[in-house]
Amino acid sequence: MDELLEPIIIRYDGIDAEHHEIDLALLGESLKGGARLLAVAANIAFTGEYLNRTPSMKIRVLAESTHARCFTITVGFAGTVPLLPLLTARGRKLATDATKAIVNYMLAKLSAKPSEAAKAMDLVRDAIQANKEVTMKSLEVAERAVEKAGAEQRPAAKSFVAPVGSTVSTAFIGEREKAVIIDVEARREIDREEPVEIEPSRTVTVLITELDVKTGACKVQIHGDDSDERYAGIITDPVVQNPKSPYSAALDSQGWLKVVAKAHVANGEIQRLTISDTAA
Repeated sequence: MDELLEPIIIRYDGIDAEHHEIDLALLGESLKGGARLLAVAANIAFTGEYLNRTPSMKIRVLAESTHARCFTITVGFAGTVPLLPLLTARGRKLATDATKAIVNYMLAKLSAKPSEAAKAMDLVRDAIQANKEVTMKSLEVAERAVEKAGAEQRPAAKSFVAPVGSTVSTAFIGEREKAVIIDVEARREIDREEPVEIEPSRTVTVLITELDVKTGACKVQIHGDDSDERYAGIITDPVVQNPKSPYSAALDSQGWLKVVAKAHVANGEIQRLTISDTAA
């Protein structure tokens, strides 16, 4: 496995962190969210593309000895990127700078700090343009990927900021001078729930893994979703209650079924599907 980037620091200050301690459960949740944000950011830094659920980077999180009056985690990046040449030290540094800037753009955007988000985007542009060792479609495509990540990664950001206010007073990723410092006020903004959006009906191919024929409640996987996540669903088509309905048949055979469905989306994530009919 190639070392893709220079190490990046996640740092927590205040409260328990002043004594080199932190709530273990909240730390675990925070690192899970931080790893997701860093993986998404690193994928954009190398490819210019936004992948929500399965970034191509494999993240390894390593703890180092803590510094005075804080708690720090060093994040190492290992993995492979297809067609990416062996980077020089300068190439790794610029890719690392881009990754840190993208993460902080997401945190600034989600914590409603527009001026800090603009500064972070400037750093993203500078790092990507300067890195001639990484080839991507265009800077504009990469910028759109960063903006999309900033709109959709609220669940990961909420996990990352979980310790703030209870076991630490602040958290940040990267160097303090360029990082977005997450305090209680910023956490409150990140934790804000966005309203659920009902998308228009569209044809979706699903695999039904659970089905209650009385209520229409079900669990489904979506074809093309590399995460293999199972989504909650409700089938409103009255045919679902009939013996040997297409839905029951698909469950029994574990075959893919084309359906007409509306996705319920919040924070960029599908919450559930409402399935109204089968599709040809």
